Order: sequence, then structure tokens, then C-alpha cells
Amino acid sequence: MDCKSVLKSGDRVTIGDDGREYTTLVDEIFDEGNFSILQPFYRGKSVELEPGQEYKFTCVKGGGLHYFNAMVIRSDVSGSVSVVYVRYTGNYLRLQRRNAYRSRVALDIEVRKKAQGKQLPEDWSSAKTIDISESGMRVRLGPRFEQGDILECNIRIDRYGIFTVLPTVGCIIKRASPLQNKAGESICGIAFTEIDPKSKNYLLKLITLSQRNPLTR
Repeated sequence: MDCKSVLKSGDRVTIGDDGREYTTLVDEIFDEGNFSILQPFYRGKSVELEPGQEYKFTCVKGGGLHYFNAMVIRSDVSGSVSVVYVRYTGNYLRLQRRNAYRSRVALDIEVRKKAQGKQLPEDWSSAKTIDISESGMRVRLGPRFEQGDILECNIRIDRYGIFTVLPTVGCIIKRASPLQNKAGESICGIAFTEIDPKSKNYLLKLITLSQRNPLTR
């Protein structure tokens, strides 16, 4: 990876450390392998990144997700803003941000039709994804779900070291292909209509990691 071609001053990066993630900004790019970041904060407190320690970095930009490792060289706390100097160490992977990239992974979800007007919300139905991307998913659903239904969905991620339940996602059934079974089920293509940026980043990370591991069905 050439840091000068991938990163720019002001880019937002996420740093992974033993299950925790810290978000900060790129400060300056020095050459192909060295750059600096602003010292990250976690729950209102500055995070001390250990010199010599390698961390996983993720940067989500308009063209996709950039995933790589970098080692902390030193920190400079002498100025008004604390800066951390890091060096790229490898494992670069770029995933283009296209709907064609889907992770064929069976995630547990709960889905229901969104209440309209004075309607009471329906009970949640449990299901599993057939595949999922940052913009939608395919799911096998029962006969009460049809094309055009507006839904809300809870998605649990428990793969590739990611363990989280995404905040409720708004979505719509774009396609419903009936299956020839007695249960009257359909394979539903669902598009996300309301999803927060952090949840998108989790999904992009899931897709990236799934490309590096055997597909989970």
C-alpha cells in the first residue's frame, strides 16, 4: 500500500485493538509508508497507543473500504494537539463499494413490518440471512411478507471477530421470489433505507473479512 495514494489529511480512520475500536483523523502523510494520526479518544478519554504495537486500521472512503495494519512509532504530546506517528506494516486489502460484493453468511435477524399511522407494531419474526452487503440482504421469509413491505430489522453479527447487534435498521422488500414449498415462503431481496454510518462500517468490515476467510453459509 502506498500511503500517499490511499490516505489524505483529514481522512477518518478506525483503529482496532483487542475488540475495541477507536476513531480518529489522519494528520499528515510523510511518504509511502509513514503517516501520523491525531491521538484517538474513547468515551471522552485519550487513548494511549503503545509504541511498537501493531494495530488494525480501517478507512472508509467514497470508493470503498481500505483495511491494513500499521505500527505505532511514537507519540508527540508537546503541542496543543497530540499526534501519533505510525508506519504501514502490511495486510492491505481494498474492497470496492459495490452492491456486487456480498457476504454469503447466515446471520441471525429479527424482522417485522413497520407500524403505519396508529397501527400497533407486529411481533418480531426470526430469520437468517442468505447473504448481506452494506446496502441490503437476501432473506427467506414467510407468506405474510410481500414485495413493497416496509420493515424494520435487528441484525446480529457474530463472525470474524465482530460481535455486535446493529441498531434497528429500516428497510423495504424490493423483490419476493416465491418458493415451491408448503410453508409459502419467499426469497426476499431487502434494501436498507435507514442505517447509520457505524452500522455500514460494521457490514463493510464483515464483507472484507469474509473475502479473506472461507465462505460461511
